[in-house]
Amino acid sequence: MSNRAFLILFSMLVVIVVWSPSVHADAKAGLVGYWPLDGDAVDASGNGHHGTIVGDVKAIPDRYGLSNAALRFPGEADACVDLGDPSDLQITGAMTVAAWVFLNGSHQNDACIISKRGGGDSEAWDLSIEADAAGDGHIAVFRVAASPSQSVRVDDTTLLPTDRWVHIVGLYRPGESVEIYIDGLMRAETIDGVPNSQFSDNGLPVLIGSGYDGRIDEVRLYDRAVTQVEIWQIMRANVGCSSSPQPPNGATGVPRDITLSWREGPFAVAHDVYFGTVAADVNDASRTSPRGVLVGQGRSRAVYVPDSELELGQTYYWRVDEVNAFDAVIYKGNVWNFTVEPHAPWIEKVVATTNGVSNDGQTPANTVNGSGLNENDEHSVSPADMWLAAPNGTDPLWIQYRFDVACKLHEMLIWNYNEPSEVGLGLKDVSVEYSTDGAAWSPLKDVQLAQATGAPDYVANTVVALGGITARYVRLIVHSNWGAADQYGLSEVRFGQIPTRARHPRPADGESEVDVELVLGWSAGREVAMHEVHFSNSAPMVATGAALIGSVSTSEYALRSLEFGTTYYWRIDERNDARSPSLWQGAIWSFTTREYAVIDDFESYTDESGRRIYQIWRDGYDNNTGALVGYMEAPFAEQTIVHGGGQSMPFTYNNGDAPFYSEAVRPMATAQNWMEHGADALRLFVRGHPDNDPGSLYVAIEDTIGRIAVATHSNPAVLTSATWQEWVIPYSAFSSVGLAGVDKIYLGVGDRDNPAPGGAGLVYIDDIGFGHPIGGTTPDRR
Repeated sequence: MSNRAFLILFSMLVVIVVWSPSVHADAKAGLVGYWPLDGDAVDASGNGHHGTIVGDVKAIPDRYGLSNAALRFPGEADACVDLGDPSDLQITGAMTVAAWVFLNGSHQNDACIISKRGGGDSEAWDLSIEADAAGDGHIAVFRVAASPSQSVRVDDTTLLPTDRWVHIVGLYRPGESVEIYIDGLMRAETIDGVPNSQFSDNGLPVLIGSGYDGRIDEVRLYDRAVTQVEIWQIMRANVGCSSSPQPPNGATGVPRDITLSWREGPFAVAHDVYFGTVAADVNDASRTSPRGVLVGQGRSRAVYVPDSELELGQTYYWRVDEVNAFDAVIYKGNVWNFTVEPHAPWIEKVVATTNGVSNDGQTPANTVNGSGLNENDEHSVSPADMWLAAPNGTDPLWIQYRFDVACKLHEMLIWNYNEPSEVGLGLKDVSVEYSTDGAAWSPLKDVQLAQATGAPDYVANTVVALGGITARYVRLIVHSNWGAADQYGLSEVRFGQIPTRARHPRPADGESEVDVELVLGWSAGREVAMHEVHFSNSAPMVATGAALIGSVSTSEYALRSLEFGTTYYWRIDERNDARSPSLWQGAIWSFTTREYAVIDDFESYTDESGRRIYQIWRDGYDNNTGALVGYMEAPFAEQTIVHGGGQSMPFTYNNGDAPFYSEAVRPMATAQNWMEHGADALRLFVRGHPDNDPGSLYVAIEDTIGRIAVATHSNPAVLTSATWQEWVIPYSAFSSVGLAGVDKIYLGVGDRDNPAPGGAGLVYIDDIGFGHPIGGTTPDRR
């Protein structure tokens, strides 16, 4: 069955079953991890098992054509998603693992889809592919380990296809069976020697895609054996549904002026948004029973801005139902949640110093680095996790804390010295003073700190109210401890601040590839009345305040006329003249705009009539040249040899016969303006093959009044290179045409003006764009 036929059949099945609530609900019980792989390694289960992308792993369209919704792996062992080795993934009982995969025909080696297994005595659970016995292709394999050196496996009975997406499930029933399912149906099982429990604590990380040559999407892991019906539910999970919530599911510390957004379902034309503080209401509500949480019905945009400022410290639940474009079926979404930041979030970067003589390994840094604290904020009893010092001379001992910038301080939370036999060394009577510059100090109050318990479940038991003082430095001057020895110690100290400065910049600080059409955004500081926006491509101008471009009352600012390939700097100062201080100067952030806008990245082409690559790029079938675009059979675009994304354009040239050149042309649906945003160059990537004949690769541009300009690559051997070559063409090569009104772009091999017999070959073209490269233009840059 073709990929397209399978998708149509599957979509029909979804439309049939979506009306049944018992089938529509996604299988969630026992879900340990869910990695949509939407261009990242985020765990959408809410359990926090986020991974790290390692190596040359690229975001690509998924099985529905949604961009950046799956990952492509290059077949290298060190290119993968690394999930680490959290205890939740060290499964010992029943389990289910599932994934959508698309195996490239060029795949050579055994590889993991998702695996914790290693070599030697490092067995563990593993869903992978291996070469079949005859060497004709690859089969899916699922195994669990009975011990570090022994595993039980089940092999699929049929080769995996290399022309479509496949859904694979591995399932373990302790003491009963190990099973493998392909596209929802069980294909094989093993019942002999199945262990009553499995071994997986081998110290190795869980990896997705290591050694795998192809695409992977929608990876799920359960700590139970799901049912046959649930396998179908997992297969169709998120078909037509919203996904990729922002903020991510389970996020904490979320600003209260957040804008909610999500990835639209592939068939959606409208969105119903449910939002509230009671999970059951958000889950159970509908159009006919809104329960007070249906806050937007039939919305056209995939964003929602809450009507009022959110409550600090409150957990909110939300759901987005997608309305199908074809038949108005409503696809119920998952319930997501996030928690708004507290009234006084902790300051993260604090430097601690002392004028005393600290014991070896018991430095002031131990009071601000989290050493000794567990996830419940209980402190250890190990002295190595604490600070202990004696006075240096006759001056009173002090410990001092410095922040990156002056902050409006709310409170100080203190864990005293917690060594069981030496709790008397903990500080008792201290004076608190503060400063904005570290030179001039102001007294705040005298405080008596509570003694630690000396137990491993010790939690902070002293809170010092700081009353909203503005300070960059806080110092504790020590007067006594809870014993008689001349040593003094603490375990941990935290500072809560009222966040008065602008935070959470959008785009993120240092972000690259930012669009040139941009609205700046940020989280507003508390108590702000106006936001002063400083913006320039000069960091010194922003730093000195010479780049003020406006003041706004909302936490966003629309920019105009940004240029390609440029680094910009910006700062938001929060002002309220009714308060003191009246101005909180922000940090300097930066971002760099993308170098090029897309002309054609070849990602939008499908195998459907009307959207096939050769129907957009007209080749020799239309112009009688020696060019052939795409392949004769589906998939018509190249999906393995790509520069970016999931597709490139195969271009076959044959200049042995008249007219002795090969050319493809893409007419623009409407004239394009390639002179915007400081653009001064055209760029594309080309990859050939050593067996190709050399020739003259050219690009031609035709404007709306029929003028044509041609640029030819300076190196005929570019067609024989087996690696991707970047070709940057300065606009000076097209000076005879109007680039503000481009009507057609041509790609060819040969000399279209003076044709002569030449050679033949196959090249790949990808990522055609216009813009401005960082550092200027260089002809034929490779």
